[in-house]
Amino acid sequence: MSSSMRDSVDRLVSVAEGEVEGEATTYMNYVSEATSDVSDIFVERLASLMKIAGDRCLVVLSSTWGRPQHKTRLQRLEEALSRHLNREFTFDEKTTTPSDHGAEGRLRTIGDFLQTLSVRRAKCADSEYEVPSSLRVLILEDFYVTGFDGWTVDGSTISSTRCAEQYLGKRAQAKQPCDVSIQLIHTYTEWSTERGLSVQVGCGLTVPHFSLAKEFLVATAPSTVASKLAESSCSETETATTATSPSSPSLSPEQPMATPASALLLPSASTMDPNVDDKRRQQEDPAWNSFLSTSWPYLSASLHWGP
Repeated sequence: MSSSMRDSVDRLVSVAEGEVEGEATTYMNYVSEATSDVSDIFVERLASLMKIAGDRCLVVLSSTWGRPQHKTRLQRLEEALSRHLNREFTFDEKTTTPSDHGAEGRLRTIGDFLQTLSVRRAKCADSEYEVPSSLRVLILEDFYVTGFDGWTVDGSTISSTRCAEQYLGKRAQAKQPCDVSIQLIHTYTEWSTERGLSVQVGCGLTVPHFSLAKEFLVATAPSTVASKLAESSCSETETATTATSPSSPSLSPEQPMATPASALLLPSASTMDPNVDDKRRQQEDPAWNSFLSTSWPYLSASLHWGP
């Protein structure tokens, strides 16, 4: 066996045997199903978050699965979500653009969408629609299985989850001031094997991640959640993940709200009046209570490793 092949095998075994933080299981039990390319456990958890977010929720897919070549995968994902939601489900919108390459491109693409969304809500506020004063944004993302190690986007250094949230907050208010709360769930972890090999994993919606996302959605004081953007500075030394041994990987750290609006960048079915033209609804209706974003191919616990 060649040296490179041995390294690959060691990394695969390390992930398969790695214990998931907060759960009595290993990553092997989260391997995607051959028929759908996703983990049904993660799909079920996502569906639960969508139910908590309520009807006033815009669900947007931020993933390469929005591209034409992944049409079949996307359909299977929507079918799986439909089963767990007990209703027909399709994504409200997609953020995929030609510039969505690598961690920087993904973060910028989400920022572009938030900026556009903020402007759309402002225009709706001048019309007959009642627009909630606040916007809540929940993002589930692994950024192409990438840690926050100081990469930059549009002049901002991204060295932690907080830095990414602050960047997105600025983008959301770049052209239209708004009261925005952002919670980024970085579905990523990394560690080193006993031989010192680096292992990076898009770990998906684990229990700790799910709990943090749920807490954000059901928060009774959105302004308190939002305050972290103002009170916490983006530190160059703050890290989002912790490298540990493969035997104990460590992840970085029901009623919808009536007042704030939110956006979920994730796959979602339309929850608006079915008698309203869908295109008109997407362009004009501001009554969103949650916004969720996720990179679905890696919610299936896909693996990635560096040299």
